[in-house]
Amino acid sequence: MLHAGISSYQNTSLALKGSRQQESEMLTRINTELTRAASKTENVADYNNALLRNQRIWNIFLVALTDENHPYPITLKAELISLGIWVNRQTQKAISSRQEVDGLIALNRDIIEGLSPVVPNNNASGTSTDTEKGSQFPAELQYQGDIA
Repeated sequence: MLHAGISSYQNTSLALKGSRQQESEMLTRINTELTRAASKTENVADYNNALLRNQRIWNIFLVALTDENHPYPITLKAELISLGIWVNRQTQKAISSRQEVDGLIALNRDIIEGLSPVVPNNNASGTSTDTEKGSQFPAELQYQGDIA
């Protein structure tokens, strides 16, 4: 099943090369699911499924990042791979000991922000400065179904 998800991701990623929208949408959806599951920790199945879907997304990212043709610079790929390994460890800890998922949610939020396009910020002089990133996501990006 993971292999099918990886193939699907790679095919779509190639079709959308240069666009980070898909990764941002996936992480936004899973963050919604993680937040919802974390607030209802008495439902162990939903809690674990949300964690495992987040881990699956990060594993797909890990496989894509190890491709020698991946366009990111080697240092960025190495940093993201390290984060993916951390996600795997945190996921196992959270499942086995019911730990908080706030760190996973915060990491995803930071990655989403990094993937977001720079929003022009008009300063007092009326000139545009591209220093602030948009971090608000419309409702259609909220998680609506399974991530296979």
